[in-house]
Amino acid sequence: SYFQEEQDYDKAIAEFQKLLDKYPQSDQADNAQFEIGNSYRLKGDYKAAIEAYEKVDPKSELADRAKLLIGDCYLALNETKRAREIYRSLIKKYPYLNSDEARKAKRNLDLMARIAELEREVREGVETHRDNALFEIGRIYLEELNLPDVAAERFKELAERFPKSELADDAMMMLGECYWHMAKYETPPKVDTRKLAAFVRYYYILDRYPQLGEMDLRKVGLKPHWPAGYPSRGFEKLYGRGMRYDNYYLEVRFLLSRYPDLMEWQYTDFLPPSYGKAMETWNELLERYPNTDAALKCREVVAERLAELGKAFYNAGAPGFSNVLLHESLSYYPTPEAHIYLAYFYADARMFSSDRTSLYHKIQVFDHIKQAEKLVPPDSELASQIKRLKTWMNYRMRIEALEAKINKLSSRRGR
Repeated sequence: SYFQEEQDYDKAIAEFQKLLDKYPQSDQADNAQFEIGNSYRLKGDYKAAIEAYEKVDPKSELADRAKLLIGDCYLALNETKRAREIYRSLIKKYPYLNSDEARKAKRNLDLMARIAELEREVREGVETHRDNALFEIGRIYLEELNLPDVAAERFKELAERFPKSELADDAMMMLGECYWHMAKYETPPKVDTRKLAAFVRYYYILDRYPQLGEMDLRKVGLKPHWPAGYPSRGFEKLYGRGMRYDNYYLEVRFLLSRYPDLMEWQYTDFLPPSYGKAMETWNELLERYPNTDAALKCREVVAERLAELGKAFYNAGAPGFSNVLLHESLSYYPTPEAHIYLAYFYADARMFSSDRTSLYHKIQVFDHIKQAEKLVPPDSELASQIKRLKTWMNYRMRIEALEAKINKLSSRRGR
């Protein structure tokens, strides 16, 4: 449903329950009951999900699917005995495994048997092998059973019990992946739109004039000044210091007077909490194990994840917050996707800018296009996308130049 896609599971449950109450004998009643169970499961309330799935009519075509998911919920709750009973009942019903649910039940039973062996090795095996067993348990829960919350417990245990293990950094990498996966199904926090707008605006200004972030404008004078150590002439010519810088200086002072803690805000404050946990875990990995292969991989993965999230916000109509995420992505590792979408952002931003700001945005667009071109093979799909963007911007600039000439001629004739 729409509310499930928006990760508002409470509203989804309420809507499906309303449908059930109004049309209890409808052909869609079982679908509604099944989706109530799905909403609870995605929300992480496995006990409520089990109760909802158990109410699906046993004669319904969704009954087997509901039973399989009941087994998955028991597995997520670590009630392995109940999970096995459910899976075995499906296999007993389809002894030749001639249904998708029975085949998945058989697969899950095999994976549970493998996990049980590994758990014994963690408890009773050779000390030097226990970290490997824990890592494999976490991997199975995450990649095979799609239970990131259960997997996270195993990876966290490995990182804490065996900090000197060769797998400790990999475990932290996977722990971050678990949190990132969990965040996709969390209900987004209720955000004060005015605070978000202030944060996005503050970030945009600092991206253009980073020196404003290095001064505590809550403590300096009202009169704008240009800090020592920053270029002036060339910078002023390209980016328009003068009045524009002065206006931004005063705007940042206003934002800080309204939100005194604005300088401490993080982009993760506006995202589901598990995104923040993922970033904390990955940053801790980079700090604790800076020179490992896992750290190098971590930088690439974090950059890719943030770029994907930035693209999602851009396509959802939130380009300002997308700009924040894409710049954060590039701070970890350069990716062509981040550069491409930043080029789109600055190209779109030009539509609402004055002439001098428009020049700044033009420079940013072509700079990000140039950086993206360096990172992709010339015959790839991304290279074609970059070429189209570049062609579009060139045509757009020609049209704008012609429009400027026409306006100039029209104004002369008007005189």
